[in-house]
Amino acid sequence: MVKRIFTILLLGAFGLTLSATAQDRVMLRIGSDGKQETIPMRKGESAINAMTRVDKGRAVANPAAGTRDSITNYGPNGATNFIAAHQDVMFQWFDPQAGGVVLEFGWKNGSEIGTITKSTIRGWNANIKLMSLPVNAQSTSGSGSLGNMGYYIKSDDADGLKTPFKDEATNPVFVGGKGDSLKTRFDPLGTEAAWLPNGWQFSLNASAWQSFKLLDFGDSMKFNAHEPIGFTKMNDTKKSDVGTGVDVNMLIAANGADQYPFHSIKFYEGTPTSNYGWQIRDYEWNMYAIVLYTTDRPPKIAKFDKLTTTLKTTSRTVTADVTDDNPGGGLAGVASVKLFSKVNTGAYTSTNMTLGVAPKYTGTLAAANPGDAVTYYIEATDVLGLVTKTVEVKYTIFKGSYQYLFMWNGRGSPGVAQAKYFMLKDSATEKAWYDIWDVKAYGIDDIPTLLTSYKGVIEACGDGGYADLTKLAGDWLATGTVANPKSWFWSDQDHGFISGYADTTFLDADAHAKYFGVKALVNQDYPNGITYPWQMDYVGGTDPAFGFISTKMAKDTVTLWYNPGYEWGFTNWMDELTPMAGAKALFKDKKFNTRVTGVRNTAANNSWYTAWLAFDYTSVDFLSDTSKSEGSDPKYSWMFYDEQNPATNFIKTTTGVSQQPEALVPGQFSLAQNYPNPFNPSTAINYTIGAKSHVTLKVFNVIGQEVATLVNESMNPGSYSATFSASNFSSGIYFYTLTAGSFIQTNKMVLLK
Repeated sequence: MVKRIFTILLLGAFGLTLSATAQDRVMLRIGSDGKQETIPMRKGESAINAMTRVDKGRAVANPAAGTRDSITNYGPNGATNFIAAHQDVMFQWFDPQAGGVVLEFGWKNGSEIGTITKSTIRGWNANIKLMSLPVNAQSTSGSGSLGNMGYYIKSDDADGLKTPFKDEATNPVFVGGKGDSLKTRFDPLGTEAAWLPNGWQFSLNASAWQSFKLLDFGDSMKFNAHEPIGFTKMNDTKKSDVGTGVDVNMLIAANGADQYPFHSIKFYEGTPTSNYGWQIRDYEWNMYAIVLYTTDRPPKIAKFDKLTTTLKTTSRTVTADVTDDNPGGGLAGVASVKLFSKVNTGAYTSTNMTLGVAPKYTGTLAAANPGDAVTYYIEATDVLGLVTKTVEVKYTIFKGSYQYLFMWNGRGSPGVAQAKYFMLKDSATEKAWYDIWDVKAYGIDDIPTLLTSYKGVIEACGDGGYADLTKLAGDWLATGTVANPKSWFWSDQDHGFISGYADTTFLDADAHAKYFGVKALVNQDYPNGITYPWQMDYVGGTDPAFGFISTKMAKDTVTLWYNPGYEWGFTNWMDELTPMAGAKALFKDKKFNTRVTGVRNTAANNSWYTAWLAFDYTSVDFLSDTSKSEGSDPKYSWMFYDEQNPATNFIKTTTGVSQQPEALVPGQFSLAQNYPNPFNPSTAINYTIGAKSHVTLKVFNVIGQEVATLVNESMNPGSYSATFSASNFSSGIYFYTLTAGSFIQTNKMVLLK
């Protein structure tokens, strides 16, 4: 794509050509006659003041009379940097709730900003078809996906002969995406906004927010209600800038998408043999638009309760803040607010929400039974009949199926979501046999009641602890008896969050010391700044739960290593524990052999058992040759993947379970290990569906990005097989997740080319 030199051509009453310099700053706007006019800007003068000065004494609508609003589409589901290589383009669109004009646009850069460190921003009155895309219109591996939209041909382009922009194309026909039937693809950009054809080129500041005020160019980027507007941000580095060297990527801050529809689309310059063209991604770039609404808009539901999984079967209350205005003038106000809900697959019913202290409305959801799924949404109508509907919220009434509980007590970093499912299993091929409680999502209040139903608990904090559950754990362990012992396995390398990561000594009566056998937490977050892998030492001897580690090391002539970056794609460290007298050290740091990193503790009468590992145990592996990487060491094996799961092994040996207990619910779901593994270029994945369900089988890379959807359909009970073809993927670790109703399981596989 050829970059245009930026000049403003003023076609209004003045008929002048001015360069975009501070001395020649002008504002372009659409005047009362519907034509663009040019307003020279005085030094230090704001756009609003300039319009007021020019409009004085003549009847021209002042856009400042409307209501300002900031619209963003990025959410809280895990911040990341998204890559745009040379000439790649990021596009994000917004859904305005009323008619108006764009005042300002902004975005956040990542840490790398391209070879020439510049980006061109263009504004668009986007294609209205974006508002009605199918739910599965998102790109994974690209081929055959509704999210693979296409491109234009540019015969003089030096890299791929394609462009996202129609005005640069040498052929005006939009080319459908990879595997396209030429029926469902369309140019997402629509038409370029009038504010500045061909855009403005900005010098980027790494890891910073940047913005510009479109109002400095007048109110020429107008829109109607629910007609999407958007902006593109291009990596202006060209192939010629990179040459034969390594491409420097332009990173943009992004978040995992909250829900459909997905507003962020990326143009991959690519080559004809890889994924290229516009691809809808289930991420949201960190972009915003400040707009001025000048017509009526629907009621605004500023916030409402999004209830999560609970033990409670009684009715639940939902509140929402609902307001209504009319930026264009005229009648305004809320006419009604209704709560729509259903249980499982039943029909929606509605009840009126009542107004308390304005603007808060309250409604009630009916009681439900354990195992039920409740779905609800809120609908508000204003006095002129405009309607706002929230997204659907779904939660379940928790129903225990097993005697063992997995407690995910993390904060939700990218890539760690898959880790919790690995922590459930006894081996790589055995289905999970634990119930799951997500502390952050489901809350703490129900945990004391929840624990009364279980014999053993695994708590994992793979990305830093979310809440300190130690006292709750101690109170529950105290209820153990010789006939019915309780057991708690804990993997937490970031427990220092309880004291701001200051070294902490616990009183003897504190649950940390009394039950988990830890007198002090010291030397936190080491080894920080070193090169992984980091060698560990197992010192637990023939411990019935962990003894397999020393057996493995002696039998296969391997050593034990900690490498979270390789196993999970994120960086983390470990902490040192000072054991209580009588507690047993399980692991030590090999380099600093006095540093204990894992402790086992047992009641004098064997009524309870605990283990605390001050590291993420799924980041541990075995190596025989430290001069080689995990991928090339012939004796490399992931401790969990290739051997016994220490968490499961601990629960089994301390609660007297000799085999996997049967579930208390009908239907058998399972996900087998792929075969062959490692593989190149394809592998088979077998799975079993125990009851009619909507089934998805997806593949993710090590940072949690979805790269392929193998299955996405309703399926009857039976055994199935899917093939993952990775000819266009690079070597490395991948994860595949089977979701069928409430059943979720993730396995790990290795592509080795």
